[in-house]
Amino acid sequence: NIATLDFSSKYVEYKIHTRTALAAIAACPKVTTLKFKGTSLPGDTLLKLASPYYTQLKTLDVSESCSDLSAGTLLECVRNCHVLEAIDMRDFEPEDGELMKTLGSEVPRLKRLCLGPNTWVGDETMRALFDGFECLEILELGNNKGITNASIVDLATSRSAATLVRFDIGYLGPLGGA
Repeated sequence: NIATLDFSSKYVEYKIHTRTALAAIAACPKVTTLKFKGTSLPGDTLLKLASPYYTQLKTLDVSESCSDLSAGTLLECVRNCHVLEAIDMRDFEPEDGELMKTLGSEVPRLKRLCLGPNTWVGDETMRALFDGFECLEILELGNNKGITNASIVDLATSRSAATLVRFDIGYLGPLGGA
């Protein structure tokens, strides 16, 4: 009956044995929140094995992420999560920013998206990503210096922004009067 499976750690690169993590994933089929924050777990392996178990996953946290997590594996996982509402990707650095543009179309019902300073997002990627969301309520850009004034204005006035209740631009560098 475990609803939250949290492999997070306050300690840098906390060592968890992969077999232990896989056993926990297999033993907890009712998980709705999965966190891999700040661990040294092999992200690709774990998400590939976890995604068939977690069609009911509502929250996925790969911030300060596990090692070797790829954009392709993350997208494969979220395709299987039919009720996913929140993704936290602060400090997630996928190898393929272009692939991540499709996240909005993969999870159009997403309500919360957290990005960070190392999250590959620039103006073009952010616009493409944001256009796919239908009901995004919380968007945290947090310290992402790749986004310009023009993109902030575009996002704030887009169709997808109509559902936003929180738009956290953090410190994005020198924002102008626009």
